[in-house]
Amino acid sequence: MNDIVLNRPIFKNKSYICFSKNEIIIDIYDENIVDLYKITNKSNAIKLSVNINNEELKEKINHIDDIIFGILKKKYKKWFNNEDINLDEYYEKSICEQTNRIEILLSNDGIIIYNNEKIELNRNLYDILKNKKNLIKIKLKYLGLYVYKQKIENKWIIKEIEINDKYNEDEFIITNNEIISEWENTLNDTIFGLNELVKDYNNKLDIIHKFKENNINLINDIKKNKNTNNIFFNKINLLKNNIKNILSINDNR
Repeated sequence: MNDIVLNRPIFKNKSYICFSKNEIIIDIYDENIVDLYKITNKSNAIKLSVNINNEELKEKINHIDDIIFGILKKKYKKWFNNEDINLDEYYEKSICEQTNRIEILLSNDGIIIYNNEKIELNRNLYDILKNKKNLIKIKLKYLGLYVYKQKIENKWIIKEIEINDKYNEDEFIITNNEIISEWENTLNDTIFGLNELVKDYNNKLDIIHKFKENNINLINDIKKNKNTNNIFFNKINLLKNNIKNILSINDNR
């Protein structure tokens, strides 16, 4: 997982959805499934509520949330041609801050492996997942950014879930290469975010330099024409507006 890029939103089932152009995968090991329920009677898909107790995993998911929120703030006006809104009030992080839980979807598209055998998504799976003694390993995939009228949230689906009812150390050991890969991905995400900040800073720096040059020339021009006529006041108003606009450079107004 390197750069995170979202497609333009499409409208589907009461929400706008921005799917990711690239696959974003997170591995979850030995976290507790707190609750699960069927979404509708028309499909076998179930929603799982999973506790995220591992701090490194929590930081990784929150970091992805922050990157996506940055993209949303940058693209919101262009995508939705809408007035400014306080996106912080609508944006919900993947992991609930109060409960430390993440909601994830398991559908027929997900691969389900129980004791090294592939099984189907059916009612028997409920009892298997509810068994706290089972060891569970989940390969989590980012589905997309969902924009509703009352909230904006990221959704995740299970690409693969592996369940074992007997502890097998060889099967569940995390190798050094897996650890390195996880942190290399985190580093790449961080560098991408920093590069975006540098681009934004350089753009603002160009704006500041142009402001200084143009408005120094403007004030010098005003000094030459001290007659209080329309031209004089028009230039004063122009200077006033220029200063007001440059002071709001960090407000995205």
